[in-house]
Amino acid sequence: MKTITAAILKYTSREVCVAQVYNHLRHWKARWVHVCKLKKMEGVRWVEKASAIMMDDDAYFSYTMNHPWPRDTQLLNKPIENYAQMKRIYTGRVIAAVHRALNHLMDYKAHATKYLLMTPDARMDWFNAFPTKYYL
Repeated sequence: MKTITAAILKYTSREVCVAQVYNHLRHWKARWVHVCKLKKMEGVRWVEKASAIMMDDDAYFSYTMNHPWPRDTQLLNKPIENYAQMKRIYTGRVIAAVHRALNHLMDYKAHATKYLLMTPDARMDWFNAFPTKYYL
């Protein structure tokens, strides 16, 4: 990550974006690990179409009373935001595609500058489309 952040900083001169990339990936990694742990719990079922970890109402109530962590209630019985993107990033071959996409931004300064000017939603769209289009 230091190599990537140093290269982004070198080409863009924007440290804030580097911190955003790092913090975003760190947050998503922690969320991905937590989702994987919840999916392995007894008494839950995974609904692929909805990207949701579902638990019966009685079990959910009992679980939330014994485990009052807000991040659990954010992930249980509702669709998990950005699950498909996290799955692509944190499973096997996608990591290489993400590194290639970041290298592309570093090699082509004009693309990196446009990327920095994008809205967060547009950045996510680009980050989803670019590796899939060229590397997966």
